[in-house]
Amino acid sequence: MSNCSCGGRLGATGVDNCVILFGTTHNYILVPTYKADGSRNFIDLSSATLTADIQAMVSINTPMLERLYPIPFAENITREKTERILETAPSGNIYNVQDGLRQNMMELYGDNGTIRGLAELEKFGCTPMSYYTVDINGTLEGILEEDGATEFYPMPIMANSYHAQFTYATDTTINKVMLSFNLQRNFDETTIYYLTKTDLGFDATQLQGLIPAFMTVSDITTTGVTAKVLKRNGSALTERPITGLLLADFDLYDLTGEASVTITGVTESTVFPGTYVITYADVTGANSFELSATVDGFDIENEVYADPA
Repeated sequence: MSNCSCGGRLGATGVDNCVILFGTTHNYILVPTYKADGSRNFIDLSSATLTADIQAMVSINTPMLERLYPIPFAENITREKTERILETAPSGNIYNVQDGLRQNMMELYGDNGTIRGLAELEKFGCTPMSYYTVDINGTLEGILEEDGATEFYPMPIMANSYHAQFTYATDTTINKVMLSFNLQRNFDETTIYYLTKTDLGFDATQLQGLIPAFMTVSDITTTGVTAKVLKRNGSALTERPITGLLLADFDLYDLTGEASVTITGVTESTVFPGTYVITYADVTGANSFELSATVDGFDIENEVYADPA
């Protein structure tokens, strides 16, 4: 948008003695623009439990389309804005055609920038996404759309601008993932506001995303299944198991009968850590089941399998 705000009054040019200066960008936090019901995601500033609310938004217990997805610390972050496009008429008058684009570019180094990390980042490319920004002081950057508003919205990502790619290591450089996305065109940047570390009650740089994991099943019977719960570490042969899970961590759903199935027992193998024998009562007929596991700090993909009955 042009540098013109038509509101019947001029601005005030004095500077308060206590202003917030946003520091060097530390990382970004992705968030789906819309919830499953079509309403927009935001942080509710009127909540009496603001600190706990924001921290819970990173949890696996928060629905996928309402969750915060903190990207790890990034290097070489740039947030430059391209030149606006102008047209000069034959008269010599200059007309504004369109505003420049705010381009967010970053590099994720080493452990933060792997092929497996690229696979996870690419999953965000087909969903309307927005983002909060975090500086090195733990301040969170978002938007308030009007004075006195309590909805702290993320900034919208321009459609089709999200892109991630992997760069291999060389003799003098480390492997990394290059990630870029643009702020929505003509976004009003004067709506940007901040939540400081004091406002939040914690340092926003400490928010961490969930670790991706998955399950495989075998030995399927009418009354049970064996499940391996594994992290994706990049090895094609040996994955890292998630150990110590209990009955309460698992849920089973009968997709055919559209009903929950009560799990009666979960036993972890003493020989193969992360391998669990799961038992339940026989369900009549040939059904398909969906097994899920909910564990703090992990995002474990559900596994679907068929009952042999």
